[in-house]
Amino acid sequence: MSTYDKIINIFKDRLNLPNADTIQPEATFKDLDIDSLDFLEVITEIELQFGITIPDEDLADFENVGQAVRYLEDLVDKG
Repeated sequence: MSTYDKIINIFKDRLNLPNADTIQPEATFKDLDIDSLDFLEVITEIELQFGITIPDEDLADFENVGQAVRYLEDLVDKG
């Protein structure tokens, strides 16, 4: 399973979405009814599963799922 798929599955599982197909890269967090607390829960789970730390100031830059996943993929691949 690719890093992308693992990250999408964490979003799906933590947000109780029926399947990963509902999470499109261009979808905003608002489109998916993801509030800031939900997003932080997802990020925390990603940090735990991949053994990484995401600086808080970087989180504010994400406008959609695709941006977040690309950033996280890069961070995981480096770490």
